[in-house]
Amino acid sequence: MTSIIISSVLFLSVTSASTVSFYSRFSVLDYELKSKTREQSLACLEATKLRLGEEINYETTDGLVFIPESPAEYCRIISIKNLGDEIFIETQAKLGRLSTKIKTVLDNTTLNVLKSVVEY
Repeated sequence: MTSIIISSVLFLSVTSASTVSFYSRFSVLDYELKSKTREQSLACLEATKLRLGEEINYETTDGLVFIPESPAEYCRIISIKNLGDEIFIETQAKLGRLSTKIKTVLDNTTLNVLKSVVEY
């Protein structure tokens, strides 16, 4: 009887440990995809800065910058607001169910980043 109890306790501990390691793989994958959406959103911000360098009063109409490989993966400019000395830019990148939004304040003359906030 004791051997059955010990065996079942060992079985449960091994099963729970393997389940934890199984789900930790998904956490690592989510982290990698999150960092990919962050980098895409930063690339979208840089593309916006390039467009603003060409035309300081640039206003986005479609907001879509690029679709790298599929419609489920995109980066877009949500808004650009030119308010005198500062320009407020909001970009978003989406990859499947994960998305990253970056809100940035730029200096109007140099286009240097004054403040940036990342939202996951």
